[in-house]
Amino acid sequence: MRIYVLGNGESRENFSLSEFDDKITVGCNALHRDYSPTLLVAGDSKITQEIRDNYKGNFLYRDGKQKRFVWETPVGNVVKIEKMPWWKSGFSWYAGVSAVYAAACWEGVTEVWLVGFDSLLAPKEKVNNIYKGTPCYCAPKVRQIAALNVRQSRNSTRDVIRHFPDIEFVFVLPDIPKVPDEEPNVRYSMTI
Repeated sequence: MRIYVLGNGESRENFSLSEFDDKITVGCNALHRDYSPTLLVAGDSKITQEIRDNYKGNFLYRDGKQKRFVWETPVGNVVKIEKMPWWKSGFSWYAGVSAVYAAACWEGVTEVWLVGFDSLLAPKEKVNNIYKGTPCYCAPKVRQIAALNVRQSRNSTRDVIRHFPDIEFVFVLPDIPKVPDEEPNVRYSMTI
């Protein structure tokens, strides 16, 4: 079974969100403004509050104090999910990392396709987000995410990929990057 994880990198603009209507999708942060994924993952307290105020679907966020994932359903039920693995110095649970992890935990999944994950593979860490300039996001002219955050996100995503060696992770990008020493369960595609 294939699951699509929809990040908010600018490369996602190459796809119409309607292409995912009949697919299982895990979305990140402000995606709820334009699309209702099967599961929405929030990355910080500001966007979590926005989602609570405006979104009526399933969403997942991390409770940093208790170090757990929390799943809320449209009727307000709250389910706390297992303690997060790899809760260690240097591991980051940004929304994208958490979304990849949630997709990999889905029962029966064999492939996780990542769309709009520009920061994970950007050659110079100069990336932005399609929601730039909107609430909870940086100004439109800001082109660089903090290098430390990008490195942490890359390393944490790599840890998730390594934790699930039987799942194939496919990065969907407009250009296929040359990445040295890639994990054996990672490949790239220009189409979904």
